[in-house]
Amino acid sequence: MWLAGVDLQFAGVNYALRGQLVEGRSPGHPDPLDGVWGLHLNPSGFLELEWQFLPQLGVYGRIENRDALVTLGNERIYVTKEWRATGGVHVVVNSHMVVKAEYLHNGEYGGISQFSNDIFTSSMVLFF
Repeated sequence: MWLAGVDLQFAGVNYALRGQLVEGRSPGHPDPLDGVWGLHLNPSGFLELEWQFLPQLGVYGRIENRDALVTLGNERIYVTKEWRATGGVHVVVNSHMVVKAEYLHNGEYGGISQFSNDIFTSSMVLFF
């Protein structure tokens, strides 16, 4: 089993650029009754830019790619070949609360059938 990756971050006064690249393998176990899943993770990662253009208001964008094969013996196989583009806005209510709204545009590639799986979501993050 092995997993290797690199994370990078560059932060300025009101912006941040983040990225990650990861790859790994784990053979799992041939007997699915053991419950040990196998993983074949091809190079996958993301790049994200965040800009806080007002003290209480910021925007961000993120692109990511996932390419993985997950198996359980010879009984189950899950193929992920997905790219995603995310755009969002966040409002800093106070030092303990941030409210976010995001739109995620998902796409499949590599012979995987396209289907409608875009998402709009919102959240409130509390810090204690």
